[in-house]
Formats: sequence, structure tokens, C-alpha cells
Amino acid sequence: MAQKESILAIVIVFLVATIESRAEEGSSSSQPYRNIWKFLNTTDAIYSYRISREGVECKVDYSISENATDVSFQRYIPGSASALLPVKGRQSTRPVVTGVTGTFYYAQLPNEAPDGMCIKYEKDGASYTEAIDRQSSNDLCALFSVAGRTDGIRLPPAVQ
Repeated sequence: MAQKESILAIVIVFLVATIESRAEEGSSSSQPYRNIWKFLNTTDAIYSYRISREGVECKVDYSISENATDVSFQRYIPGSASALLPVKGRQSTRPVVTGVTGTFYYAQLPNEAPDGMCIKYEKDGASYTEAIDRQSSNDLCALFSVAGRTDGIRLPPAVQ
């Protein structure tokens, strides 16, 4: 198991390094390319893997529907400890499927397109921000930062 995690970490580091080097080669601006609209505009499922060992190891997003300001999709979370399945003193191993709704926003300086989304799980109301840090030029791979939110935080909207 540890060997699998090490190999996965090496692959992720390699992908990030490749994305960064290609972004630097193809861009004359100092800002890395980030466009969440293009990244989510796919009919394929999107697989997400964590770099750290904390929390859910993998998530799969599918049935993605987006417009200029909002997004909705289904998220599959395989068996693991999850905020969606609170069991005091125990970790659940049941998979979870939940609807997710979100609003796009600019995580960095406003660009042509938003690079983040504030999402909410329909099952338990948990809220997170997911923002692109780096993105491949073909829009197939991206490195995201994810943070939990409280309801009092307001983010600037992507489109006025």
C-alpha cells in the first residue's frame, strides 16, 4: 500500500512539473494559465487524487453541467472517512454519491475566465472552495487547492 502511494505521489509530482514547464514555455505572461470553464467542459469523468495523506484519497466527478456563473455535478467518494458520513468514533467504509452545486469565482486576480468554484454538497451542506493553481494547456489536467468554508465567507463572483 505504501509503495502504491509513493508511486502515485511520484506520478503526480511529474505531472505537475510537466504542466509548469509547458506553461512557462508557451506563455509570455507571468500568470499561469487557469480556466475552470474549459477544465470542466468535458463529457468524461474527472478523477481527483490528493497529494497529502489526509482525508479522502480519490473522488470522481461526473454528469457535469455548467453555465457562465454556476456548475452542478455528481461526486462519487469511495469508502473512507468522510464528512458526508459522520459516525462518532468510527470511520465509514461505504462509498458516497452526492450532488454538488457551485458558483465560479476568481481565486487569483481577475482574468478572462474564473479559476475557482465555491461548492456545496447536497447531502450534508458541507462547503469548499476549489481553485486551480496550475492547468495543462490542453485542459485535461489541473492542480487544485481545496479549502473548507464556513457560511459567513463571501467570495467575489466570477461574472457580474
